[in-house]
Amino acid sequence: MSGGSFDRQGNLLELGLWEKEERRHTPALGKIYQQLSGHKWEGRVKPVKPYQPSENPREDLYRHGLHRVITEYGAAGLYLWLMAHATGALQQVLHELLQDEINHMAKFWGFGLWAFPDHYGHRLQRSLRQWLEPNSPAKEASHLRSTQDLVRTFRHFMDLVDWSSWSWLNRGEIFYTFGLMLVQLLRWSQTLSPAYLEELLGSDRGPLSPPPITHR
Repeated sequence: MSGGSFDRQGNLLELGLWEKEERRHTPALGKIYQQLSGHKWEGRVKPVKPYQPSENPREDLYRHGLHRVITEYGAAGLYLWLMAHATGALQQVLHELLQDEINHMAKFWGFGLWAFPDHYGHRLQRSLRQWLEPNSPAKEASHLRSTQDLVRTFRHFMDLVDWSSWSWLNRGEIFYTFGLMLVQLLRWSQTLSPAYLEELLGSDRGPLSPPPITHR
């Protein structure tokens, strides 16, 4: 997750591995679009959303990590589904993009387990439950915000793929794909013991450490 190397004046000397992987996606997808549609893809530059800090930076980090996991998960599922409908060079390009997305998703997921060892899985379950049961009362505002982030992310994904035009067969296929991916993700997650994560990331979480438990 390196951001690259910089000189003493802060000028970028070389992109990090993460940035190199992300920057190769756009031209690759542009070439795929041109090959399939016969039209040159005109990219749109999206403005970067500024960070809006709340009163709890730890909650901000959790929400950002959750958003990244869902985004990478959505992209990986889509690439995997597309691979099943492709052959030859096109399938190989999609395979390379899929590897990058799984790599990024795994890193964010592992970091989340390390940064929130007390209740990371429980928080995810509550966020997903509130998303699936929108009428259930939110006991904590942080979980409500996380649920809203999930909804916005999936709506954005559905708009990008023009979900309303999909056949029921294709919808069923991609739901099946996402389901299999989730099962594999959870199985892999069980192998990430606290000792292993601390070996990779250290034991001192600094300001990320969970707040002390207070008894009422």
